[in-house]
Amino acid sequence: MERKEAVALLKELITGDLAQPFLVSLNENKRGKFDLVVKDDCNIQAIRRFALGKNFHVEVDEEKGYCFIHKP
Repeated sequence: MERKEAVALLKELITGDLAQPFLVSLNENKRGKFDLVVKDDCNIQAIRRFALGKNFHVEVDEEKGYCFIHKP
């Protein structure tokens, strides 16, 4: 997703109490787009439902404790 879109998504997550601002980052991926990365100690199921409703994909890295939200 574009950086502007990732920031808007982050604002929605924070407003909806799905993520805390100190637990989230924007990471540029190999395609030059951005992924939203959320620390795993938040409500992953709620984030998954929210992201899928917006046509985003969610991947969870349980080993590292992160949830990655990106466009397909």
